[in-house]
Amino acid sequence: MDSAPDRIRGRPRFGYRLEVHTFRTFTAVLAWMLIVAAFYQRPELLTGAQRFLQRGIEALGATLSRRLGDLGSSLSFGKLAV
Repeated sequence: MDSAPDRIRGRPRFGYRLEVHTFRTFTAVLAWMLIVAAFYQRPELLTGAQRFLQRGIEALGATLSRRLGDLGSSLSFGKLAV
């Protein structure tokens, strides 16, 4: 009989996983560095993006049914909306 395989079938090797997570960490750090640089260079762009996102959230909230909104607020008090 053959000995146990070096790795479990279908599971990526440690080196591959290390490579993937290193890349993910690098891109996350790079993204934060770009956000910080954008804040110092052009703060009005971030302000505009924040306002755009806020308006989108408000528009989505306005399209939800009133009952769904009431259900969400009443669940925080531990009772169902009537």
